[in-house]
Amino acid sequence: MIQGIQITADGDISEVAVDHGYKALQAVVGGVIEAVSSRSGQTTLWAHEEAKIIGLPANPVGTLAWWLLNPAARGRDYLSGTVLITGGADAEGRTLSIGAEGLAAVALIANRAQQRSA
Repeated sequence: MIQGIQITADGDISEVAVDHGYKALQAVVGGVIEAVSSRSGQTTLWAHEEAKIIGLPANPVGTLAWWLLNPAARGRDYLSGTVLITGGADAEGRTLSIGAEGLAAVALIANRAQQRSA
């Protein structure tokens, strides 16, 4: 199982365990998968590849996580629909569970959201 963080377009953040493989990742994001990576390659964000084309709502929290993890993407693109954050890949190309880098980005976002609502 791959441990990850799921972020819905509504901003709900939850821990998930996902089976290895393409179909399991598709089930989380609701369709064809697209992977975008952190600058370091230690974290992968999975999203629906056709989300914008089929009109899925923008995912501001998932986008913010991506921009924190890969500043080169900031302001250039955004993610839509449900986003799954995992680790990078091992030497055989298998997806790894989320690591410290991805967890730190999610924690920063969650803490800022709590501060704003207080």
